[in-house]
Amino acid sequence: MAITAYSKSFKRELDVEQLKRLFNDHLKDKNFAEFVKIDIECPCCGVVGARVVNKSISPISNIAVKQAHFAFKNNNGVDAHLLFCDYYSGQDSLIHVEKDSVINLSRSGNEVTEAIRKLVCSAIYNNYFNQSDIRNMRKWFYEMRSNQDILVEYSKHQLNVLRKSITRSKRNDEKYIVDKELLKNDWFDLDEEVYESLATNFMYPYDIRDINGLNYKLSKKSIIRKAISLSKKNHGMYEFDRSRLDEKYKLATRLSLHIIDHSEFFYQKLGRSVAKARANNPLMAYSATLLFVNDWDFKKSCRMHLDITLSTYVDENLGNTIGLNPFIHYDAWIALSYSSKWSKRHIGFDFETEFEKEKERLKILYGI
Repeated sequence: MAITAYSKSFKRELDVEQLKRLFNDHLKDKNFAEFVKIDIECPCCGVVGARVVNKSISPISNIAVKQAHFAFKNNNGVDAHLLFCDYYSGQDSLIHVEKDSVINLSRSGNEVTEAIRKLVCSAIYNNYFNQSDIRNMRKWFYEMRSNQDILVEYSKHQLNVLRKSITRSKRNDEKYIVDKELLKNDWFDLDEEVYESLATNFMYPYDIRDINGLNYKLSKKSIIRKAISLSKKNHGMYEFDRSRLDEKYKLATRLSLHIIDHSEFFYQKLGRSVAKARANNPLMAYSATLLFVNDWDFKKSCRMHLDITLSTYVDENLGNTIGLNPFIHYDAWIALSYSSKWSKRHIGFDFETEFEKEKERLKILYGI
């Protein structure tokens, strides 16, 4: 459901109550429902034909249980959003997890998000960028992810074996060695030992050195866990190749670090850490927006950010918009993409079957 949507008449993104107030102030002689149907666009895929769904109040607690929102349905009552839209929830169940990339700056309760919201308010109020720019950015991302580059398959065993082919213990360098002393450790994990053993069937994938940072991505447990989660949620669907965003990802990271370096507040909250900068979605969304409106020019974006910080604003509602972090889970997607290509080189190796066989064998050897 779209909490906010884009009004062509008012040239901004609004929630239902804001739209009603502006409509009553300027267009109250028109029919509101008909106005919404023609004027309101999905902020992501641009479809029209919206209707307002009023908030629901619990008869028991008298508390709102569902926010007022905009629904986009066709004449048959079916979801009208286009397939790769953030708000798509069609009957074919192809619901993409990229909704994570959508950052609602107006509802957070988080100090960093609130600080970013104020920067967005100042930027829009002083016309450094506007809500149409943010909307155009979401459309750019929508068009990019509409590219069906990679068929996603559930890849838990492939990803874990690939990680172990890079990071496996020296004791298992040539073949797996059973070490019952490991059973004394609380951290002993039989599945990890299975992956260690299976990894001895594969050579070190030297081509990972051709892709900057891929060795790090594939060796980090946290990144592999997220990649496994994405493969499970997106199994059977096509996704676009995130490597298309590589240079832009680096620029957004660099700009986020620049913003942290020049702000005592952001430095105290986040520190100068690449990982923390990339993990903060509102900050990365703001950096991406600055870069997008400056045609991905780093120096121009830095100057614009400085000007925004020196500006003031009076309209709090200008920050009530949905930002976009197009780089959400970037490292995990890159790991998943490489794993898919890597596993196709070993098409004759049934990872699921081999995992189960080796697990049973190691259970016996370890006496579990």
